[in-house]
Amino acid sequence: MNLRKLLRIWCTPNLTNLDCWIERIAKDVPRDSVVLDVGAGSAPYRRLFQHCRYLTQDAAALDPKKLRDKAFTALDYVCDAASIPIASRSVDVILCTEVLEHVPEPIKVLEEFSRIIRIGGKVFLSAPLGSGIHQEPYHFYGGYTPYFYSYVARQMGFRVEYVESNGVSAHHLRQWCLWAALSIWRNRRMGSPIWYLFVVISLPFWCFAAVMADWFGSFVKDSKFSFGYHVALVRLP
Repeated sequence: MNLRKLLRIWCTPNLTNLDCWIERIAKDVPRDSVVLDVGAGSAPYRRLFQHCRYLTQDAAALDPKKLRDKAFTALDYVCDAASIPIASRSVDVILCTEVLEHVPEPIKVLEEFSRIIRIGGKVFLSAPLGSGIHQEPYHFYGGYTPYFYSYVARQMGFRVEYVESNGVSAHHLRQWCLWAALSIWRNRRMGSPIWYLFVVISLPFWCFAAVMADWFGSFVKDSKFSFGYHVALVRLP
């Protein structure tokens, strides 16, 4: 594993954890299953579902530059996630990662999932517990808790198979420290001695704080400030 990949894993554990989770899911999905990726964007997980009939949906309203790979994939459905033109009980697996915070009516989106997923089919969800504003202006909610998922599952005919924390609280703190360091560097004022002194003093501090947060996390496994949750729901009869 090269240094660049190691730095990516350390600097963006939320995304790394998410990618690993989806990779595990994909291995267990039976061949020729119908998989619908809702809010697919650039479809970074398409390659993982080559053994399936992989379909993509997105409203495609966002500036492509704000997407993970800076361009939308070829989409099968360009529509509101709460109204997808697909037959009821026709999908085996729904994938919806880091999307619910970007839709104004998430309950309606989950109701749509309940309609189109087959009995016994699975819905895999992830959304932040807390995050900074991103992909503006399509960021409507601050975060989702395990209790939210349990509640909507009961209301919409799902069984919660599991709810897993994406990282521990210290990992979130580490990423915030790195964000602070990066923000200071990006906003530095060249030619200003005072700002240069501030950068020289603060950058090592935030980088050191990130390392300490990671060390702290190896001892304290609290997840009340985790990045979010990885959720699996099963459609009941």
